[in-house]
Amino acid sequence: MRRTAALLGLPLLMIVAGCAPAGSDPAVDPVASDPRQDAFAQRATEVADSWRPLPAWKSGYVPMQDPTVLVGDPGFTGETKMAFLNGWYRDQVTMPVAQPADGTIKFPDGTLTVPLVSAAAAYGQLDQGDPPPCDGRPKDPGTKLPGGGPTIEPGPDGPVSSNSQTACVPLTVTAVKLGTAPVRTSRGEAQVPAWLFTVEEITAPVARLAVAPQA
Repeated sequence: MRRTAALLGLPLLMIVAGCAPAGSDPAVDPVASDPRQDAFAQRATEVADSWRPLPAWKSGYVPMQDPTVLVGDPGFTGETKMAFLNGWYRDQVTMPVAQPADGTIKFPDGTLTVPLVSAAAAYGQLDQGDPPPCDGRPKDPGTKLPGGGPTIEPGPDGPVSSNSQTACVPLTVTAVKLGTAPVRTSRGEAQVPAWLFTVEEITAPVARLAVAPQA
């Protein structure tokens, strides 16, 4: 009888042994001793740490939008919008080069004092260069026809350099002053010190945030 029981138990032991990973010790948890699992856990911890907000997220200044801001409705035309998006400006005033005193950012949950850049430095960041040549525009204000005929004024029938027109007009800066502009930040919308540039061709000031990079 005992021999019969032993023979019946042998297949069960073989099945259990077959389920265990090759070379494993049944008394040791294979997952706990797998170095790959340890490496994965360590990497997961590193990734989680990298996604935790920095202290500045809640107590400093972290802007969530471009540093060039329109303060109001600009009343864009196709050309002025293109100039704004490309940063085409020309200045008609002298830009102050002196660095102003520190300014204050006003958050919904408090304030922060920050160093500021000069108007000249802000304008240097705002101005991205000159527009391309005005292809497609009349070459001459008027052209006389041979034999003393009438003058052809610029228009659909006037001489042009191409059949299409492209925006090629810069925005003219006529004044500048230090003020503030609304900016989305990690702490909500804030009033941030900015240089406000008056532009002749549009109806709203163009603001360039004045907060220094080291703030």
